[in-house]
Amino acid sequence: MSHEAGAGPVAASERIDITRLVDAREWCTDAARVGVVIGSILLLPALITRHGLLLLLVAAFYVVAYATARGSPVAAALQLVAVNALGAAIWIDARPSVDTTGPVGWATLGVLALVELLMVRGLVGAIRSRRPRHVRPERGLERARRRLSRTLALRHAERLWPAAANYLLAALCALVVLAPSYPMIAAIMGRRAVVSIPEVLAGSPWWLGALALLTMLAGLGGAAFFFTRAKRLAALSAAQVTARDTRPPVLLLRSFRDDLTTLKRAALASSRGLRLSDLHARMWTLEETLETALSERGPVVAVGRPGEPVPPAGAARLYVPNDRWLERVEAHIRDSQLVVVVLGTTEGLRREYAALAALGALGKLIVVLPPRDTRELESRWSAFLRATNVAAGPGPGCPPTARVATFSREGMPRFVTCAHADETSYRLAVEHALRALDR
Repeated sequence: MSHEAGAGPVAASERIDITRLVDAREWCTDAARVGVVIGSILLLPALITRHGLLLLLVAAFYVVAYATARGSPVAAALQLVAVNALGAAIWIDARPSVDTTGPVGWATLGVLALVELLMVRGLVGAIRSRRPRHVRPERGLERARRRLSRTLALRHAERLWPAAANYLLAALCALVVLAPSYPMIAAIMGRRAVVSIPEVLAGSPWWLGALALLTMLAGLGGAAFFFTRAKRLAALSAAQVTARDTRPPVLLLRSFRDDLTTLKRAALASSRGLRLSDLHARMWTLEETLETALSERGPVVAVGRPGEPVPPAGAARLYVPNDRWLERVEAHIRDSQLVVVVLGTTEGLRREYAALAALGALGKLIVVLPPRDTRELESRWSAFLRATNVAAGPGPGCPPTARVATFSREGMPRFVTCAHADETSYRLAVEHALRALDR
C-alpha cells in the first residue's frame, strides 16, 4: 500500500496492488489445467474399458483440479503427489519397450519435468493466494447454497426457450472445432492402435488440410456468435430480476459504447472448467465479470440503450423514455445499495456523475476503469473528477494499472491496481472494493 502526495485535502490516493495475488491464482489455474488434461486423457479409455478404478481416478483428478483452481493448498499438494505417482508409473512401464536414452526418452523426461514445474508452481501459488484474506471471497457450504438458490430462482422458462436453439447451435459448432480429434477417437473406439493426426492426413490432398482448418475456424466463429446470442436472449429484464431477488439492487452506470468491452478469460479462471466462452475472446465481457462479482450482493440492473432489440449479457436492463432517464437514474441511485460506474466521457455519463455527487452517493460507489491505454484512462478519470468535484485542480492522479477505485469518507480515492487486465484481475479487484466499502 502506498500513498501519494498532492494538492488539496483529498489529493492523496491510496493504492493496493493485487498483481501477486492474480499471478498466484493464474499459477493455480495452470496446475489445475494439467489435472483436467490428464483426467480427460484417461476418461475415454476408462469409458471404453469400464474400469471402475480408472473411472474413480478420473473423477478424483477433476475434483482435485477444481479445488486447486479455487486456491486450495491441500488440493494442489494432492495433485502434485498424484501426478508424480502417475508419471513414475508411466516411466517404469515404458522403460522395457522404449529406449530411455534416445530422443523419445528425453522428450518424455522433458514433458514430465514441465508438468512437475507447473505442479510445484501451482502449490506455491495456492499457498500465496491464501495469505491476503481481505481479498479472498467467502467460502463455505452456506455461500454455495445461497448461490445455487439464487441461480435457480432467476431461471425463467419464457427467456430460456428462445435461447435453447442458439445454445444447441453453439454446442454443435464447438464439436466442429474439435473435429481433428475424431480420427483418434474412432481408432480407440475400434480397439485399434491409436493413430496420430499427421498419420491420418498422410497421403491426403493438400486441400483436405486447408478445408479442415477452415472448418475449425468457421466452427469457432459460429460458436462465438450463437453462444453470445443465446446469453443475450436468456437475459431477464430488471423487473423480472428484482421481483425474484428482493434485496436492494446494485446499479451499473456506463456509456453504451462500453457495453461490449471484452476481457480475456482463461480456462478454469473461475474454477468452472473449460467453457464455451473460453474458445473466443469476444464471448465474455467486462460487464459480465462485474455482474458475476456483484450479484453476491444483490440484483445488478442498468438502463438499457433505447431501441436495442436484444440486451447485452450482464446486468438486467430497464428501459425508460429519453426525457426521463436522468430522473429514473437518480431514483435508482437513492434506492440502490451500491452504485458501480464504468468510467467514460459521454455527456450522459457526466450528468450521472453530477447526480452521484449531488445525492452524496460517493460512499457507496465503485469506479471501474476499463482496459484502455493510459492516456484514455487519465482522460476518463479527469472527467469524473471534474463532474463530481471530488478534488480541486487536477486532483489525485489515476495509476495506469488501476482497475477499480472506491472513496473514503473524507473523499480520498482508494485504488486497486493490477498489472493484468483480465477476468481474474477485475473480479478480485471488485471483491476487494466490496470489502473496502464494508470496513
